[in-house]
Amino acid sequence: MLVVGIDKGTSVTKTAVFDENGTQVVSASRRVRQFHDGPGWHEEDPEDTWARTAETVAECMAALGPRAADVVGVGVTGHMGGAWFVDAAGRSVRRAIAWPDTRANDVVARLENGPDLDEFLRITENGALPGMTVPLLAHLGPDLVDEVHVVLNAKDFVGLRLTGRMASEPSDAAFVPSDIDRGTYSARVLEILGARAWSGKFPELIPSGAVLGEVTPDAAGLTGLPVGTPVVAGLGDAPAAMVGCGAVTPGSAVSILGTSWLSANVVPDPHGGARGIGWMYPMPNGAFAHFVAQQAGSSTFDWWLRHLAPDVSGTRDFAALEAEVLAVPEAATALTFLPYFSAAGTQAPFKAPNLRGTLLGLEDATSRADVFRAVYEGLAYSMADCYSAFGRTAETIRLTGGGAASAIWPGVLSNIMGVPVELLAADEGAALGVAVLAGVAAGVWPTLEAAEKSVVRVVRRIEPDAELHRAHQHQFARFTTAQRMTRAFYDDPRGTA
Repeated sequence: MLVVGIDKGTSVTKTAVFDENGTQVVSASRRVRQFHDGPGWHEEDPEDTWARTAETVAECMAALGPRAADVVGVGVTGHMGGAWFVDAAGRSVRRAIAWPDTRANDVVARLENGPDLDEFLRITENGALPGMTVPLLAHLGPDLVDEVHVVLNAKDFVGLRLTGRMASEPSDAAFVPSDIDRGTYSARVLEILGARAWSGKFPELIPSGAVLGEVTPDAAGLTGLPVGTPVVAGLGDAPAAMVGCGAVTPGSAVSILGTSWLSANVVPDPHGGARGIGWMYPMPNGAFAHFVAQQAGSSTFDWWLRHLAPDVSGTRDFAALEAEVLAVPEAATALTFLPYFSAAGTQAPFKAPNLRGTLLGLEDATSRADVFRAVYEGLAYSMADCYSAFGRTAETIRLTGGGAASAIWPGVLSNIMGVPVELLAADEGAALGVAVLAGVAAGVWPTLEAAEKSVVRVVRRIEPDAELHRAHQHQFARFTTAQRMTRAFYDDPRGTA
């Protein structure tokens, strides 16, 4: 038996097919065509995106050949937020808006400087972003309301084209945002953000693992999927990645070491963490995943590569560089690095838009390896700092993303956090996560928990070193002291602390 995971990404749409052991059998991808016709605009042609998505599925089915008949279920995930406008017949009303769109900055600014922010955060447990659905609707105003039957999210539009049904599920709804306790859209949130005219323009909500519908003849003709194949409602890409990493029970955590570093902790209820820092998503088993993002990540590391190790920057062969760094003792550097290279400062574990990157402690004897040791550890301290936003301690952290392949970061992160770090065999994340949901619905696995045991394989577990953990606590204290000092410096309009 085979299950299909479709991941409608921001830049790339990918389809992957998995067997009952979670092994990827075949995959295909296409670039997403984007339109930037105004300042901060990020739009897509929905029909072009659907055509490209269908091509990825068709390529996979063709590669499977006769095995395509073994497909028993399809799961769909996609980037969260944004807005996909359709009429009562399911036709697109206008271009879709994707989550990186910033034209609703004015709406978010009014919220964050207004009297209703605390109420908004209590209802949603989600920090506001301009690319969320409701801020975008508030910015657009009521002109389109009469033409629009429902406003969907990206994966929901793909689900509509596959099955003909307009529906969403709780994780995507949470980032609209909605009422986190009731699991429903919130009229009060619409009112607070100035989008009351859009009330009633959201799709029905069904459980994340429930069957949305079956592949229609039209969709089968485009994709090669067997007619009648069940399609589940799926998940937004962030919680889908948690399922794909086997992190679904409270106390488990995942950090995705990509361009930005995204960390998530699974909690039993949505309250208790740092309110307004990050985003809270319902999981399919009744738990919640609290996500925070540090803009500092591989993009920050790449800055140092370009300037200090251009040979590595060009080849992406890190072995020699990491050997240099490993020759410098861990948790002993005289340098302190604050990795806030984003023009937006930092959003977690606190909001400091003016904070910038800083390297302290340079002297004549400082070597390239010393600087990179500080960069590796500074990025890890920033991640540990972000984990403080959860208000709960992770029992184990699973790593995924390109940075998880480092010879340095997994061990350093374990020693800083004082908890085991696990590396996984699969790196498909979100596509695997929704394929798992499809397999559970189709009876490939009896439960989500059973599926996780079958498909998620830990290939390496790193236990923390107690002595290095103590040494890192001293270094982390230096990190937070430097953080406070530079935060005051950059917040001072004169440029002095």
